[in-house]
Parts: sequence; structure tokens; C-alpha cells
Amino acid sequence: MSVAGADERARAEILRACSEVVANAGLHSELRALFGLEGFSPADHTEVFALELLPDACIYLSPGAQLGGEPAERLDGFLTAAGIEPIREATSLANQLVMVADLIGQLLKVRPGGAESAAIEKVLAALLFEHVLPWAPAYATATTRMEPRLSAWAGAMVGTLAEVAAWLGLPGWDMTPSVLEGRSKAVADATDLAVTAASPYLCGTFLTKRVIFERAYEAGLAPRIGSRKFMISSLLEQSPAMAAAVLREEAEFQAERWAELASAFGVPLVSWAESASAFSTSLA
Repeated sequence: MSVAGADERARAEILRACSEVVANAGLHSELRALFGLEGFSPADHTEVFALELLPDACIYLSPGAQLGGEPAERLDGFLTAAGIEPIREATSLANQLVMVADLIGQLLKVRPGGAESAAIEKVLAALLFEHVLPWAPAYATATTRMEPRLSAWAGAMVGTLAEVAAWLGLPGWDMTPSVLEGRSKAVADATDLAVTAASPYLCGTFLTKRVIFERAYEAGLAPRIGSRKFMISSLLEQSPAMAAAVLREEAEFQAERWAELASAFGVPLVSWAESASAFSTSLA
């Protein structure tokens, strides 16, 4: 493992900047320039981060796609065990990026190679592998599908997380994050197609309302406006075969994206690729 220094300090600052993009609709001009977001309005921010792709781990790491629940309990328990005071909304992407940056900052203040340094590295590795990497790279990539102007932001975040993971030796970990261990069984037990398709955890696919509408329009279907589950149900009512084809094509598309990310992040992204592929196959 490399000695913490200038590169790590820069990575921490990048992650803090990426956190600000998620947390604040009114971005400072320097951040807008940094990520090419000069034309990204507060309304655009609201559409992406408040209406379509809520930046919270629980939605993407639980079958019900709901806030709170087991992912939040796992993270609170981890923080307590690690001696870190649990913070409100610790499962939000903005706060998780800050926590990673804070731990990197702590490493820069202690003697490299010592017991304190090793303890901080262990906490940082566990935070990344168990709570951030299982969803954040896929989520960031999904945002660029909806809003291409976020590509520089997503690239900076995903690239920096990959660098930190490599620095800690995470890509070599041949294991599954505990939060993803029950994924295969949950997918196999799912019986309601609309519920499955509306849950990124179950189908391995991020289906925004915009993606659903665009795919449906191309197929000659007319989704009714409502929640994602409602929209998917309306497509299934119109034509089960055509609706399945719409969902299958999108799952295949996203499976390819997750497979590409897996080369940098290993098992967590392999899980996304496998789930998307399994979902696609089930619709054939």
C-alpha cells in the first residue's frame, strides 16, 4: 500500500467536491466550472437528485427500494463498531463521500505504517467495500444516462473511488459485500414483475421515469404517468410481450455498463451485471 500523501489529499478534495454537487442545487461557480455544470440549473438538480434518482444507498441496496431499513441499520452498526458517531442520513451519497474524504484526511495526520494508520485504513476499506462500492459507481453511471451534463462529475467520482479502492487493494478482494449476499435469493423469490422492475436491487437496472417513457414510446406503447411501478404496470396491461421486450432491452444495455465497471470495482459491480443479465433472461 502506498504512503498517504499529496495524491490522497487531492482525492479527498475531489470527493468533497463531488459531494457538494449532490447536496446543493445552488452550486458555487468554481464547482460548476470544475465539472462543466454551468448550465445545470436548480430545477435540473431537483429532477435528477430529488425526483428521479434519489442519492441514497437504501433505495439501491434493498428489495423494496425504500429509504431506511437494513442498509441503514448495517451502516449505523458499522459506524458504531468503528468508533464513529453515527450521523443523520449516513446512507446518502453526499455524506458517504464526505466520510471517505474524512478518513483519508485522518490518514494524512498519522504516522504511516503505524497501528493507528492501519486501524484507519481498515475502517476506510470496510466503509468503501461494504457500504459505498456496492452502489455508488452504478448510481453515478446511471445519472449520466439521464443527464449527460453530469458525465464529468460522475467520471471524477467513479475514477477517484476506483483509485482509492486500488490504493487499499480492494479490487483483489474475492468476496461479496454482505449487503449484496442475499441478492440472488431475493431475485429468485420475486414474483411481481412490476415490483421487480422498479427495484434496482432486484433487477440490477436503474429505470427512471424518463427511461421508461422513452423506451415505451419507441416500442409504440403509452405509459400512464405515476410512480415507476405504476408506469411499468400500465405497460404490462397494454401489452405484456412488448412491455417485457422494453424492460429486457434496457436490462441488457445496463448489464453491459456494469460489466465494464466491474473491471475497476470487482465483485460489487459483478453483482449488478449478473442481476441485470438474469432479469433480462427472465423476460425472454
